[in-house]
Amino acid sequence: QPTNNLIGQSQWPGYTPTLYSQFQAALAAASSGDATDTTALANLPATTRTSDGTVYVKPADAAALGLGPSTVTGNIVRIYMDATPTGGCDPTVYYCYNLETAVEHEINEILGLGSGAGFGLTLPEDMFRYNAGGQLSFYANGGSGNTGNAYFSLNGTTDLAQFDNQNDGGDFGDWQSQPLPNVAQVQDAWLTPCAYGPAADCTGPTLTRDSTEVKELDAIGYNLAETPEPASLWLMGGGVLVLLGLGWRRGVGGARLPGQAVRLTLATWK
Repeated sequence: QPTNNLIGQSQWPGYTPTLYSQFQAALAAASSGDATDTTALANLPATTRTSDGTVYVKPADAAALGLGPSTVTGNIVRIYMDATPTGGCDPTVYYCYNLETAVEHEINEILGLGSGAGFGLTLPEDMFRYNAGGQLSFYANGGSGNTGNAYFSLNGTTDLAQFDNQNDGGDFGDWQSQPLPNVAQVQDAWLTPCAYGPAADCTGPTLTRDSTEVKELDAIGYNLAETPEPASLWLMGGGVLVLLGLGWRRGVGGARLPGQAVRLTLATWK
C-alpha cells in the first residue's frame, strides 16, 4: 500500500564517496566522444560545493565509471499500484497512470540521477545544475541564497530542463511539473494523470535516445549502446526490471514495457 504519499520509490545501497579529481578522470575515461560527453566534460566545474571535494556517486554509476564494484546488489524499485487491465481511467473516481513511465523514473534514480541540493551533498547531476544566469547552483532552487529556478544544462547556456523548484515537495533532482513548464517528461516530480478513457489508452512519457534524462545519464558516465529486444514474452513480465537494469548499466536504451494502465491512489513521485 502507498506510504508517505508515494506512488513510486527507488532504493540503492548507499553512496560511493569519491574525490572530485577521481570523478573527473573517470568521466573522461568513460567518454564515448559523443556531443553530450564532449560538452559535459568541457564545462565541468573546477570544484564541488562540499569543502572536502567529494562527489557522492550511487553504486550503479560508480560501477559504470569503474569507481566501485562491478556487481551491485540491493537496488530496489517499488511501485505502489492497483492494476486495472480491463477497467478504465475515470479521474472522478481515481487517477490512472502509465506503468512504463513510473518504472523508468525510478530506474533512472537508481542509475544515478538525483541531487544533493539542500542536503549539503554533491551528486554527479549537481555538476550540471545552473541558475538562469548560467551560474552553477547547489541550492534547492537556482539563485544565490536559495531563490530563483535551477536548470539542467551541459554548458550553463542551453537549459534542457527545469529542476523542481520545491513548491510542491518533489525531489530536488526531478523536473518541475506544478506548473508544468512544457511537455510532460519521465523525471517530472509529479506524474501527469491520464485522461478519462479505456485503460489501454492510458499513455505517458517514455524514454527515447533523445530524452533529456538520457542526456543526463550520458553526462554522468553512461554511454549510448544498442540493447537487443527481448526474444520471448516472459521477459516483458517478471524479468523486465532485470533486463532494463542491464540495458541501462551497459548503455542507455533497451527493452521497454508494453503500454499498461495502472491505478495509483496517490499522485506524487519520490
